[in-house]
Amino acid sequence: MALSSDAKMLNRVAQGRLPFIDAVRWFESLPETEQPRWLRAIALMCHQAYPHNGEIDRAITLAELKPTFTPCVILHAAARPEHALDRIAALPPDERQKAFRLMFALYCIADTRRRETQCKNGCSHEWHNFDKNAI
Repeated sequence: MALSSDAKMLNRVAQGRLPFIDAVRWFESLPETEQPRWLRAIALMCHQAYPHNGEIDRAITLAELKPTFTPCVILHAAARPEHALDRIAALPPDERQKAFRLMFALYCIADTRRRETQCKNGCSHEWHNFDKNAI
């Protein structure tokens, strides 16, 4: 299944090829009705990157959030980060921007770690290779 142009942009941000703020602005520009779908997508992307507990504080910093914000508290309270993702994605509308920032930052950090370790010598992950496969 081919990645959408939005998913490609998000992965370019995760790969450090676009600034984090580009993803934030993109999410903020989405119609409110589309935001829950993308939060679930980001939760899945993050889950597939296998985030570590030690990456939570770095994600909060990258997301430019206070550790006392609801999504941050939920993430810290979970035994493992992936146990909190669905709950964060389901937060009410007034928490969506913070939820996006945090989960996407966690994805960026976890995916970078995986690209630098498990995928260092190449991989078959479409989201790591879509530019290489472009015609």
